[in-house]
Amino acid sequence: MADVIFLSNDELADLAKLMDRKYASQRQDRTFSCTATQDAKGVYVQVVLKNPDHSFYYPVDGRMLSQEGGLSPKDAALFVIDSIDTYFEEFFMEDGEVLVPIDWGDYDWEGTKFQLRGQILNLKSEQQANQLLGADWTETLGHESLMH
Repeated sequence: MADVIFLSNDELADLAKLMDRKYASQRQDRTFSCTATQDAKGVYVQVVLKNPDHSFYYPVDGRMLSQEGGLSPKDAALFVIDSIDTYFEEFFMEDGEVLVPIDWGDYDWEGTKFQLRGQILNLKSEQQANQLLGADWTETLGHESLMH
């Protein structure tokens, strides 16, 4: 089954704008973006906090299995996005000292299970290093669209 888009680009952009406003005093020049997809296994969301030159690029991925919580795919995605938003609230309160695991970590919020992962990257430095080494850095990272 191919990925299904069930939240419009406008809805996802509105969610990112809400987070931008909510954390305006703490995020400096960084902004949020959101994506969400669904496949046969469940829903997948990504909330990215990044600055313009990508020297700070923090994708937080979340997923929920289809059978979890009895939620519609849209409600499951919004639930996971809300949990990521709650995480960022703590992230900013603790001056960036609270991080989700790099590999999938299990979470239970209000009796509903889901997973999160994330890693702060400096894509600008990684790009420069790979250019020095002569490598195609997007292929090396496996993220063809990170700088877009």
